[in-house]
Amino acid sequence: MNRLIVRTLRTPAGGGLISKAGHYARFIGWKGYDSAWDDSLRPIRSLQTGRSLHSSGNKLKPEAGVSVSESPGVLLQPKSAKDRRKNNKSRTGKGKNIADLAPQPDQSLRSAMERYKKEILPMLKGVDANSRPNNIFQNLLQIPHRQSNSKLDDSLFETKLEIKLPVRGRFEIVEISGVGSQPNRSTQLAYLNALFYIQERGDISLEDFLPTRDNVKRAQERYMEEIVPILKDSKFPFHVDVNFSDPENAFRKLIALPHSARKRQLQKNRSEFHLTITLPQSITETPLEISVTSGSMRESMRAAYSNAFIHIHEHPDLAIEDFLPFNKHFNWENYGSLIPKKITQEDRDAKLHVLAVALRYGSLPKFINTALKNNHFRVAIDWPEMGISVVATRIGAKLAEVVACVVFKARFERYLEEQETTQKVLINDLAELSPANAEQFVKFVASEQGETADFLPVREGKFCGCKVSIGGEMIGQIRGMHDVPSARIGACLVSAFIIRKRSPEIWDRFMSELRRGHGIILKRINPIYFRFDYGLLNVMKTTVKDMRRLIRLYPPEESISDQIDKENRQYAEPFRRKGMARVEMQTYNEQLLSALEHYRTSIESEQMRNIRKDLPINIHQKEVLNLIEDNDVSVVIGATGSGKSTQVPQIILDKMTEEGRGAECNIIVTQPRRIAAVSVAERVASERLEPVGRHIGYQVRFDSRAPRRDGSVNFVTTGVLLRALQENIDSVFDGISHIILDEVHERSSMIDFLLVLLKRMLEEKKTNPDKVLPKIVLMSATVDTSLFTNYFKQWGCPSISIPGRTFPVEERYLEDILEELDIKPGQKSGDNSLDKFVNTELGLYSLPETEPISELDFSDHERKGSLVDWNTTGVFSDSGISIDTREDESFVPHALIAQMLVKLLKEGKDDGSILVFLPGISDIVKVDNLLKNKKEEFPDLAEPSKCRVYLLHSILLDAQRKVFEKVPEGCRKVILSTNIAETSVTIPELRYVIDCGKEREKRFVQAQRITTLMVDWVSRANVKQRSGRAGRVQNGIYYGMFSKNRLARMHITATPEILRSDLQQICLETKALGIKDSIENFLAATIQPPSAWAIESAVDALKHIGALTDDGELTPTGKLLSSIPVAPSLGRMLLLSIAFRCFDPILIIAAMSTGRSIFVSPLDEKNVADQRRQAYGEGKFSDPLCALNAFREWRRVKDLQGMGAAHEYARANYLHFSALSSVCNAAEQIENILVTRNIIPKISPKDRFESEYGHPETNSLALNVSLIKALIFIGNYPNVAVSVSPRSLQTEHDNNAIIHPSSVNFPETVTGDRYKGQIKPEHIVRYGTLYGFGDKVRRDANNLQVSLKEVNRISNLPLLLFSKSAAMEGAEVIIDNWMPLLMTPAVNADLVLELRRGLNTILQMTFNEMSQGEVGNAELDDERKAVLADVLRAIVYMIELQEETATK
Repeated sequence: MNRLIVRTLRTPAGGGLISKAGHYARFIGWKGYDSAWDDSLRPIRSLQTGRSLHSSGNKLKPEAGVSVSESPGVLLQPKSAKDRRKNNKSRTGKGKNIADLAPQPDQSLRSAMERYKKEILPMLKGVDANSRPNNIFQNLLQIPHRQSNSKLDDSLFETKLEIKLPVRGRFEIVEISGVGSQPNRSTQLAYLNALFYIQERGDISLEDFLPTRDNVKRAQERYMEEIVPILKDSKFPFHVDVNFSDPENAFRKLIALPHSARKRQLQKNRSEFHLTITLPQSITETPLEISVTSGSMRESMRAAYSNAFIHIHEHPDLAIEDFLPFNKHFNWENYGSLIPKKITQEDRDAKLHVLAVALRYGSLPKFINTALKNNHFRVAIDWPEMGISVVATRIGAKLAEVVACVVFKARFERYLEEQETTQKVLINDLAELSPANAEQFVKFVASEQGETADFLPVREGKFCGCKVSIGGEMIGQIRGMHDVPSARIGACLVSAFIIRKRSPEIWDRFMSELRRGHGIILKRINPIYFRFDYGLLNVMKTTVKDMRRLIRLYPPEESISDQIDKENRQYAEPFRRKGMARVEMQTYNEQLLSALEHYRTSIESEQMRNIRKDLPINIHQKEVLNLIEDNDVSVVIGATGSGKSTQVPQIILDKMTEEGRGAECNIIVTQPRRIAAVSVAERVASERLEPVGRHIGYQVRFDSRAPRRDGSVNFVTTGVLLRALQENIDSVFDGISHIILDEVHERSSMIDFLLVLLKRMLEEKKTNPDKVLPKIVLMSATVDTSLFTNYFKQWGCPSISIPGRTFPVEERYLEDILEELDIKPGQKSGDNSLDKFVNTELGLYSLPETEPISELDFSDHERKGSLVDWNTTGVFSDSGISIDTREDESFVPHALIAQMLVKLLKEGKDDGSILVFLPGISDIVKVDNLLKNKKEEFPDLAEPSKCRVYLLHSILLDAQRKVFEKVPEGCRKVILSTNIAETSVTIPELRYVIDCGKEREKRFVQAQRITTLMVDWVSRANVKQRSGRAGRVQNGIYYGMFSKNRLARMHITATPEILRSDLQQICLETKALGIKDSIENFLAATIQPPSAWAIESAVDALKHIGALTDDGELTPTGKLLSSIPVAPSLGRMLLLSIAFRCFDPILIIAAMSTGRSIFVSPLDEKNVADQRRQAYGEGKFSDPLCALNAFREWRRVKDLQGMGAAHEYARANYLHFSALSSVCNAAEQIENILVTRNIIPKISPKDRFESEYGHPETNSLALNVSLIKALIFIGNYPNVAVSVSPRSLQTEHDNNAIIHPSSVNFPETVTGDRYKGQIKPEHIVRYGTLYGFGDKVRRDANNLQVSLKEVNRISNLPLLLFSKSAAMEGAEVIIDNWMPLLMTPAVNADLVLELRRGLNTILQMTFNEMSQGEVGNAELDDERKAVLADVLRAIVYMIELQEETATK
C-alpha cells in the first residue's frame, strides 16, 4: 500500500506583506540560499507575474484525498478542495503540525501518471510528453528541495521531499512523501504528489516556477496592460518625462518609494536583481522584498520593478493611485525632480503667485536658499501659518527656486482640498490685494497724498529687487526676484500689504474707485465750463413752461401685454393644424402614398431621383431614420455636400407616407437666415416637382408661403418660430411631428433661445407623460456633439455622423512641415520672432488631461477643476465683472509660409491650386511681398502663364471674381485669403491648404463697452472646415502651421454669439418674445449662458433708453424698438429723428450700421482714398457725416444718371458699390417696418423729395447739421469722450484714448507724421471738447491705449439733455458720475436739470404713442400737437445756438 505524508513547516524569509488572497507568489521572490539548505541546490528562479492564480484553468486534485489532523498519525475524513485550500493558507507565518495524507486504497502509480499526462503536462507548454515528474520538478521548474530515500520494510520504500516554497512574502518548508514497492516508484510518486500539491494550494501555481524569460514577458505584459493606463491617467499639472515602457523609470519618477537594489551575477547567463522597498509606515513596517533571477540583469531588473508595481496594485490597503499627484502617499519631496526645466518659461510668475497667496492670508513665507556642490541649489519655502513647507533641489538657483514655488502652489491646492474649501481662489482677483492691482493701489495712495510713487530697481547678481517709496519715504521692498517686472510687482504687493494694514480705510476708497473704473483708476477730470448766453437762458425758461403744460395734456400709459399677445398670434396662426376625421385622414394618406409612388416611377422625376440617390445622406437613410424615431432628441452631423438640409425632411416625410401616416407628418425646419429658409424650400419643392406652398413651403418675416396643413415640410426662420411659440407652445406644436434645427453650429442667439424653450417643453412632458411632442433633430455640418448631448442628456440625445462628398485630405502639422523643409528643431533662422514661435510650438506639452490629437476630431476630455485659478486676470470675483485681458497671438510665421509655398510650387508642377489662410490684410501683403522676393529662387513666380497670386479680402474690390478667372493650362493659382475662403468661396481646382491657424476676432467686452480686435487661434471646427477645402474635387493635403499639441489646446468650436456680442439686443428680444421669466433667469438656462454681470449691464442700458421698466418688464418703447432691426440705441435715435423731423439722414446712418463700411482703401492708393473720404466731411468734424454725404451724393448720381453712372461714381470716389446697395436695402426694409406699424406715413416714389426716405413732413430738418450730429451722438450714447490734451482723450472707462488715424478728427501735424510734430492750427482743440464715437477698439487686450472710431465732435447741450444721469454737486453738474460740468450761476444748472427731466418725460410719452401708431398721422389733438412742435423746435434751436457758441 502506498502512503503520502505532507509535513508543513514555516520559516520567515524576507518578510513581505500580505496582499490579496491568491496573489502573493507572483511577486515575492527569495533572497537567496538558506544556510540550512545544501549548496547543491540549484539557483532560485524568479516567479511568474503575468496572470491571476485564480484563473489557471483546470483545478487539479492531489492523487490522494488530503486532510490535516490536529496531531501526527491521526487520519481524518477527506475534505473538499475549498477546505483544503483554506487550511493550507497561513496569514501568520507560524508553523503547523505535520499532516498525514493517505491515498485511496485503489491508488496506483499508473493512475497517477495518467493524470499527470492529462492535467500537468498540458499546463507546462512545450514539455516533452515522456518527461518524468522528477525531471520536470528538478530541471524545468527548479523548485528548491531535498530528497531522502528510506526502506520501511522488505516490500516498501519511502521517498521524502522537503520543499521550500515562497508564500505571501515568507518561505514555507513542506514535506511530502511517496511510498511504493520499489525505490523508483516511491520517488516518482513523491514528485507527482508534490506537483499536485503545489498546483492545488490555490495561493501559488506551477506556472509561477516556469523559466524566467516567460515570467519576465508575462510580468511586462501585465504591467503594460494594467499599470501603465493608471500611470498615464495621473493628473500632473505639466508633462512629466516618463518612459512608461520602462518600469524602473516609471517607478523611480512616479511612485518614488524609498528602496534599495542589489545586483548579483550567479553564473554564466544567470543574473539576480533584488529590491528592498520601504512601504508607508501606516501600512507596515516590514519592507517589501523582491528578487528576480533571469538570463540578463536587464530582464531581472524589469521583472523586479514590474512585480513591485503589481504588488502595490493588488495590495488590499494600497493602490497605485495613492502615490500619484496629489494623493495620500504622494512623495512631495520627489515632486520637484519631476518638474521640467521649461517650467521657468511656462510658470515664470510662480514666485509672485506664492507671495500673493501668502499675503492673501496675512503673512509672508520664508525662503531659504542653500548652495550645494556642482552648481546644485536647495530652496526651501516655509509657511508655518498654514503648515506648508516644501523643498526643491535642482541645478541652478533660478530653476531651483521656480521649482520650489511650483511645488508650493501644488501643496497650497492640496491644503484647500483638505480644508474642504468650495470657493475657488482667484490669485489675480481685482476684488482682493493681488498682483493685478497692487501697483494701482500704491499709485492711488500716492495720488491721495499729493505725492508720487517711486519704484527703484536693484540688481543683486543674477537676481533682481525693487524698493517702493512714496514722497521719498520707503514703504516696502523685495529681493531675489528673477526679473525686473516681477520684482516691481512683488515690491508693490509687499508695500500695498503694509499700507492696507496701516490704513484700511484707504483700501476701501481704492476699491470703490477701481470698481467704478471697471478695473482701472480713472483720472479725475477738471470741470468743463458750460458757456451760457442770455438768449439760450430765455429759450430754456420758455421751453420748460411749455413742457409742464404738455405733460399735463398726455393721457396715462397703457399696458402692452395684450398688444404683444396679439402680434405673436399672427405669427402662430400658419403653424396651427386642425385635425381631420378618421375617414378623411385615411383617404388623404392613400392620396399621399399614390403621389409618392408616381414620383418614384415617373420619367419626369428620374433625373432628379438619380441625383438625390447618390447623396451620402440617402445612402445612410435607414440609420438616420432609426436614430430620429427612437429618440426624443437626436443630432445629425452631415459634412458639407452630404445633403442633410434638403434630404432629411424628405426622408422622414417619405417614410411616414410609406407607412400610411403621411398626413400625420408635419415638419418644421428652422434656418438661421431668411434667404436660407426660402432657397432650401424652393430647392426641396423643385426636387419633388411641385410648387412652393403645396407640401413644401416657407415662412419668414414679411413673407409667407406656408404649405398645406397635413403631410408637409415648413422651412422657417428661427425668429419667426420663436414668435409663434410665445403665443402658445402647445397650439403651435399640435400636429407637428418633427422639428429640425438646421445649422445649429452657428449658435446664434435665436438658436440658443429656441433650445431653451424646447428643453422646457421636454421637461413639462415629465409631469404629463401622455403629452405628445414632436421629435427634435439638431443638424449641423460641424458641431460639438458633447455640448448638445449634455444639454439634452436626460433624453439621451445620440448622434450620427454622415460623411460628405469629399476626397481624403492628409493632415500635416508644424512637426511634419519642419521635417519636410529640412529644418531641425532649434535651428536658428535669423528671425528671432520666428525662432521663438517655433520653439514655443514644439515646446508645448500635451495637456495633462489629454493626449495630443493627431487627427481632427471633436472628442473632448473632462477637465478636473482646480480650487485655485493662478492665471485669470481682469475679474472681480465678488461681482462677476470681467475685463478682457487675453494675450494677443498676432505673430504669423510669414517666412515659413512663403518657404512652404515655394516648395509646393517647385515640386508639384501642374498639381492644383494652393489656398493660404491668414488673419488680415497686413499678413496677406507680407506673404505676397515675400513671394515677390523669391522670384529669383523660383522664376515661375514672375511668369503669369505659370503661376498667379491672388489676394482675397473684403476690402479688395473684385477679388472674388478674379479668383475664379480662367488661367492658362499648367498655370498654378496661389490664393492668399482671410477666413472669407473658409465657407463663402470654393475654388474647384484646390488641392493644398496652408493654414496659419489664426483669425482676427472682434469681441465686445460688456463691462468696458469696448470692441477688442485681436488675432487669436481658431477653433478645431475651423481647422476641420479649412482642411476640408482641400478635398472638394481631389485628394488634398492640409498644412497646419502649428503643432499637434496646439491643436489639442484649441477650443472645439468658435465662441457663440451670445458670449461675444453686446447683449442689449438679445435682452430686448427676450422680453419682446413674451418670455414671462426675468431676462436673467431665461439667459441663465441657455446652453452656454453669458455672465450675470454682462446681462445686468445690458439690462441697465435698456432701462436708460426706456425700453424696460425698473423691474425689467417691456415698455411700449421697448416693444417698438424690438421691431426695428438695428441696435436698440440706434432704434431710439430713429424714433427721435421722426419726432425732430430729421428722418432721412438718420435712417441712412442706422442702415449703415447693419453692414460693412461704404469706403474702400486700396493698398496702392490708400492716401488718395483717405483724402477723398475726408473731403466728404466738409469741415464738420464728423465721420458719420462723411459717410452720409458720400451716400447722398452717390444716390443723387444714381437718381439723375442711372445705375451705370452710380457704378462709375463709386469706383472713382473709392466707395464700395455693394455696400451702398446694401444700405439702400436695409433703409428700405426699416422704412417699410415703420410704415407697416403706422409710425410714419406711407409715400409713393413719385411723391418723394429727391429719393429721400420718409414723407416730406418727417424731413423738414433733414439738412440741419447740428441736429444730425446731436441725434448721432444720442444713438451712440454712452460712447462719449472728452479731450484732456491735444492728442489724448478720456472716456468713462479709459484714461488714455486717441482718435483713430482714419477719422477726420484725427489731429494732423504740419510734418505729416501721425503721432509726432506740431499739430495743425485747425486741428487744435481746447480742453473739455466733447466727442461722441461709434466704436472703441484696441489691437489687443494687454494694450491700455484704445482708439475711437466713427468720431463725432459735439457741443455740451446734447450730453446734458440725453445723458443717463446728472446730479448737482455745488456749482458742478456731474454727468454719469464721472464728467463734471461747471455752470454759473447755480440757477442755470437747476434750469437745465428741469429741462432734461421734462424732455425725457415728453419723449417717452411720444415713443409710447408711436408704438400705437399715433405719430405721423392726425391722431394727436391739435393742442398737444402744437405744443409738442414748439418744444421740439426750441430744443433744436438751443442745440444750434450752443453749437455755434462752442465753435467760437
